[in-house]
Amino acid sequence: IGNNILVKTNSYQVLYDDVSGLQIGTDVKIHGVDVGTVSKVELLPGENEQVLVVIDLDKDITIPKETKAVIATTSVMGSMDVMLQYDKPCNGTGCAEIGSFLEGETLGLIGSMVGTDNLELYIEKLESTLLELLDSIDQKFLGVESVEQ
Repeated sequence: IGNNILVKTNSYQVLYDDVSGLQIGTDVKIHGVDVGTVSKVELLPGENEQVLVVIDLDKDITIPKETKAVIATTSVMGSMDVMLQYDKPCNGTGCAEIGSFLEGETLGLIGSMVGTDNLELYIEKLESTLLELLDSIDQKFLGVESVEQ
């Protein structure tokens, strides 16, 4: 896996603190559509030991300067993708220059599945469901009545 030298691409760089599971050849997507791949993953020396990731996008793809490159788990088996996220497409000077750095973010499994916007709601629902389950177990096996929370 790696670069196909016959295919023209635009490369961008991203710094992450941790890229567990990310590999060369990992898909890069915009709105779920494959637009490129990860071409390099390198631990940088120094006090912070950040990880440099280089992504290669199809030549005709332009992205805004404020694009976030989000590493997300895409399956319970641990498959990962880099998802490029931005508010609106760019043109002209609003587009990121080839070779420039993009903002990096990493989502864990739950954050990847429910999204950061819905994470708090998901946790509240999970907590409520677990409390109901515990009450049910208490009633069935211990004969203890539900305690209002």
